[in-house]
Amino acid sequence: FYGVEIKSDRVLFIIDVSGSMKIEIKAKNDEPKKKKDPVVTGPGGPPPPPDLDDFMKSGKKIDIAKHELKKAIERMPKEFTFNIIQFNQGAKPWQEKMVKASKKNKEAAYTWIRSLKPHGSTFTDGALRMGFNMAGLINYDDKYPNIALDTIVLLSDGAPTDTSFPVAKLMDPEIILGHVREWNKHKKVIIHCIAVNMPDSNVFMKKLAEEHGGTFVDR
Repeated sequence: FYGVEIKSDRVLFIIDVSGSMKIEIKAKNDEPKKKKDPVVTGPGGPPPPPDLDDFMKSGKKIDIAKHELKKAIERMPKEFTFNIIQFNQGAKPWQEKMVKASKKNKEAAYTWIRSLKPHGSTFTDGALRMGFNMAGLINYDDKYPNIALDTIVLLSDGAPTDTSFPVAKLMDPEIILGHVREWNKHKKVIIHCIAVNMPDSNVFMKKLAEEHGGTFVDR
């Protein structure tokens, strides 16, 4: 997904559909030797380079995200399980729980992905809370070690905001990091983070990936 190798058979994708995802970005050059190398952190070294015929083409950020998400789901063997959460000022799951990567479920996911429309703010904390609820880790009991998912892939293009109305305010990233440390205190879930066209000053997603054994990629 966006060049990140995901070693899991139980994956939850959390996708930012805030208003800024409608912004169009332009690939500077289609030649591999002239492309800027992605910034990568995490175990196992850098991910394999993306296929330039399929990745980083010019277009709206949401359209590139849809393309990459569909491509990742297509590659899943049928015995894998997956789900998707879209978020802006709120969070909405595709399915209430993880589902098998059957042909039927994949086709339903593609239809849902095509319907995603960017608007609103970026309530990352709420989306992650929903993800850990889906995993079964919000009210985790050590007596029941099985969880529904072991990998979260978070894609976002902006700083996290709260649910203030009528105008959302920036949310302190340290609050979110603290929440995730509590929800994932047993390190049951790996979190990969994909930052899309994000300002260099935003280090939240890099830190989130580093603290939970994942890979951070700045696209």
